Amino acid sequence: MIVKRLATALLVMFFASFLSFSLLYLAPGNVAEAVLKEQLGFEPTEDEVVAFMARYNLDQPFLVQYYIWLKLFVTGKLVCPQTGDSVIGEFLYRFPVTLTLAFSAVLFATTLGIPLGIVSAIRKDSIIDNVCRIIASLGVSIPSFWLALLLILFFCVKLKLLPAFGLGGLKNMILPTIALGLHIFASITRVMRGSMLEVLNEQYILVSRAKGLPERAVIIRHALRNAVIPVVTLIGLQFGHLLGGAVIIESIFSLPGIGKFLMDSIFARDYIAVSGFVVFIAFLFVVVNLIVDIVYMILDPRVRVE
Repeated sequence: MIVKRLATALLVMFFASFLSFSLLYLAPGNVAEAVLKEQLGFEPTEDEVVAFMARYNLDQPFLVQYYIWLKLFVTGKLVCPQTGDSVIGEFLYRFPVTLTLAFSAVLFATTLGIPLGIVSAIRKDSIIDNVCRIIASLGVSIPSFWLALLLILFFCVKLKLLPAFGLGGLKNMILPTIALGLHIFASITRVMRGSMLEVLNEQYILVSRAKGLPERAVIIRHALRNAVIPVVTLIGLQFGHLLGGAVIIESIFSLPGIGKFLMDSIFARDYIAVSGFVVFIAFLFVVVNLIVDIVYMILDPRVRVE
């Protein structure tokens, strides 16, 4: 299975790189002019633009550019025109920030979402259930960028309790974590509630209760293990999205992660760097999904049999 997934990963990375490279190449504007203007602070001369394009092979036909890009990427020699550093170096420098943010958001979401989903299912149609469902609906409905601005306004501007921007410590990660994790928290709560309700109506749960097992043992030992499988799928998919999709949150809170770098590169039309980062993110998606499949096999032995 691992070999098959790795082969799939290579195909996914190839198509992702070709697609992103093509879209940004066909976009209007000149990458050399945009990058040089950003670096120099004023409009570059025609000679400077021509020299820049020759240096990074931007004056070659599209397929030649892509071949050179692919060759340099595979050998680890691809250079980012914006900074002059290697693309893999830029990615590895910024990836810990994005990974920390995504992991914090998932930890925040699972720590609150799974218990709330279980309580909501056990206390179905009670006041607690209704409150949990309202909170989950709000969490799904509120856009993360709007929530981020509200959190900055309330906790930073009004109360002055937390810093609004930059990367400095644990306090700097609290608001980005909440803004990024609220949507997945709401999704986990809803999925956990629905899955737990379905499992609680299974025959083996009724048999466990008929044997006189305490309700806590029935929930934790027998119901939770099966009910949590859809949540694992959701976490795996959402974690992959968070790694590549923290663009807006990192930009709002000025966190130097891969999302902010991607946003800056897109504005500069730096399709060399963007395509490299897209390939790395596609690889992360495949790795996360492979980990989810392994967790599946641990939680459900029937997957191994199949």
